[in-house]
Amino acid sequence: MVSLTHTNGTTATTHFGWDGDRIVREKSDSQSTTTIYEPSRFVPILRIDDTQQVQMMSAFITDALGTPMQLVAANGETKWQAQPDDWAAVKNMSGSTSQPIRFQDQWHDEESGLYYNRHRYYDPQQGRYISQDPIGLSGGTNLYGYVTNPAGAVDPLGLEGLKLCAQEGSAAGGAAALASRAVAIGGRAAIPTWASNPWGAIVLAMMPTTSPHLQ
Repeated sequence: MVSLTHTNGTTATTHFGWDGDRIVREKSDSQSTTTIYEPSRFVPILRIDDTQQVQMMSAFITDALGTPMQLVAANGETKWQAQPDDWAAVKNMSGSTSQPIRFQDQWHDEESGLYYNRHRYYDPQQGRYISQDPIGLSGGTNLYGYVTNPAGAVDPLGLEGLKLCAQEGSAAGGAAALASRAVAIGGRAAIPTWASNPWGAIVLAMMPTTSPHLQ
């Protein structure tokens, strides 16, 4: 739950619903938004907006990294669109609807401009985290680094860069590294799964291990 007090003295409260490590629901007094992801992954595929008057369903169009590039309504209208950016995920955004999802499992915070990345906050202007690595120097000397190559890797939990590659061995290595780091900081268990994306690459996904809940 997040409460925001505006300059005019009014307070707005937003409740967030979680499915494991994924934000799946955002609810305010006037509207609720539900996001549906690919099974066991952090790539969004569908969004449902509910207001007191109407329910609207929209589909995500993502790039090879799973970053949303378009949000298209059932009637074909583009509600939101952007161009890809190596370090900020998106640029030149336009449309009638706000869309906060950036790189996999990153959530744009409008007030700060930062991306909430589960265990850390990411600064899209600097292309690095503003929060230290949760396991400190055990993860290397660069405590604030994101992935080495943002055009070919993601970091869904803010714990470990995961390459999107065509070799299963590389994905398996990334899975083992992330699982060990999740255990090291006492986080949820990381269960690797593999699936073919539309480009034929083998990607690493994180399997949620808890039931949906509100906080």
